[in-house]
Amino acid sequence: MLMLCAFIWGTAFVAQSAGSGMGAYSFLAGRSWLAVLVLIPTVFAFDAVRKKQGQPYGWPKEKSERKTLLAAGLVCGTFLFAASAAQQIGITINPSTAKAAFLTAMYVVLVPVFGLFLGRKGSAQLWVSMVIAVAGLYMLCMKNGFGGIETSDWILLSCAVLFSFQIMSIDHFSPLVDGVRLSLIQFIVVAVESSAAALIFETPTLAEYGANLLPVVYCGVMSSGAGYTLQILGQKELNPAIASLIMCLESVFSALGGWLLLGQNLSMRESAGCTLIFAAVLMLVALGGCFSEHSGVINLGLEGIMVIGALGGALVMRYLPSGTSAFVTILLTLLGSVTLGVLFSTLLAVACINFKADQTIVGTAMNMLSVAAATVIVKALNTAVNPDDVSATIQYIEPRKAFSFQIGAFEGNWFMVIAVIALIVAYVTLYKTRFGLRLRACGEHPQAADSVGINVYKMRYAGVLLSGALGAIGGLAYIVPPVQTWNFEVGVAGAGFLALAVMIFGQWKPFNICAAAMFFAVFKSLANIADSTFLAQLHWSSNIYNMMPFIASMIILAFTSKNSMAPKAEGIPYDKGSR
Repeated sequence: MLMLCAFIWGTAFVAQSAGSGMGAYSFLAGRSWLAVLVLIPTVFAFDAVRKKQGQPYGWPKEKSERKTLLAAGLVCGTFLFAASAAQQIGITINPSTAKAAFLTAMYVVLVPVFGLFLGRKGSAQLWVSMVIAVAGLYMLCMKNGFGGIETSDWILLSCAVLFSFQIMSIDHFSPLVDGVRLSLIQFIVVAVESSAAALIFETPTLAEYGANLLPVVYCGVMSSGAGYTLQILGQKELNPAIASLIMCLESVFSALGGWLLLGQNLSMRESAGCTLIFAAVLMLVALGGCFSEHSGVINLGLEGIMVIGALGGALVMRYLPSGTSAFVTILLTLLGSVTLGVLFSTLLAVACINFKADQTIVGTAMNMLSVAAATVIVKALNTAVNPDDVSATIQYIEPRKAFSFQIGAFEGNWFMVIAVIALIVAYVTLYKTRFGLRLRACGEHPQAADSVGINVYKMRYAGVLLSGALGAIGGLAYIVPPVQTWNFEVGVAGAGFLALAVMIFGQWKPFNICAAAMFFAVFKSLANIADSTFLAQLHWSSNIYNMMPFIASMIILAFTSKNSMAPKAEGIPYDKGSR
């Protein structure tokens, strides 16, 4: 939770810098009221889940408990208001996201120092980690040194002190009260205090908010609403010094965000699009693999499903009549991609479920078959039109424009939206529906599931076919946004295998998969944008950056695979007659 929190906060520095053209208190008020609007339904959602699970829910019944909750919200909210205001003022004066992140992250040292006065003594390993962390943050963020100490630097240092108090307040109160309600009251306090400050010291206008809509929305929904709630929940049973050490990774993400998103040396549109689109690809494909493996079938053929799904969508775009509306283009392209992906995944289902073939071998064979089949099909189609054209390339120049949309200066892609929808639907399906419960039961204890009347074969078929549908959309998302032609001889360049790593790293859980996808997407994006960033000074071959996602996946899997909790029955063919 805290790692995801650090990522959200780090990228929020970029949004705060982009919104530095408006008053600091006005910006803080806008994002805080948005956070309140996000947290109100979140409280009800958590209550609904707790009620269903038979756990205590609702607002505290005892007067003393209500007082504790209100006091916690007031204390934490006031510290958060003061720290956030100091941070935004400092960024407004000096929009350097790397420097701001480094100075703000000094709470990694201040928290354990202040903790000494409260009787918390950190271990030697913890203090060594603090020193290493600060040194690493300095080298990452302050490549040209501090230069002269400016007014903004003192403001940001005070911000670090205030954030230290906020972290320690959360540490004190989070075990005593409901974390989500604490987050809500905390932001009500911040919203009221920042609104009062904005009305006294600034002149906020609707035009000002309209011009900075995206930064305000991102900071309000993600940084405030999601980030600080994750902090409270993740810090509940953790030493505040260790928590601060984890959360200081926000400086890493901030530095990357500043270098890659802000003129530090790349535009927001280019770098954000690169990262988010590839994250969407990985998340879609990994979610597909998640459904298959939760049913008990290992799907190593995701790479091949991506290729075939991309082929289906590309063929539809190729033969669509000119003038087709954007909505129809998107609908038919997705339908074509999903259809071929589901049909291709049926090969895996029949071979592994009906004939009980080795799932690893079948998946590997599908990967080999897909590229060869796609190449032959495309070459045959091209040769039929022009005997001299023996390429395996398909053009879709005009239809691909239907997948793009623009909001102000931000150019997005509908695949990002599809990925978010798929994430939410996957979570609800797996954990909040009877179908999801039955699917997971078939992947854990198929004999037990069969004994209560669940058709294991049908559930495994459903898991594999869903995997094919999502993997196919992921393949389409891989080829459409970046280019207007695709050569199917190259397949999808290992993206399917990377999605498998994302799935394992995410422990077969949708939201963990989302976080893992964003992590790997950052590495992948470096390969595409390295020449236009500070990394160009290293004079490394682009091949090195192309290797980074796979190197990172191997290192991470080497350290995490022992603790992986895969479905117990995955990879084991089910025989109804065996017990």
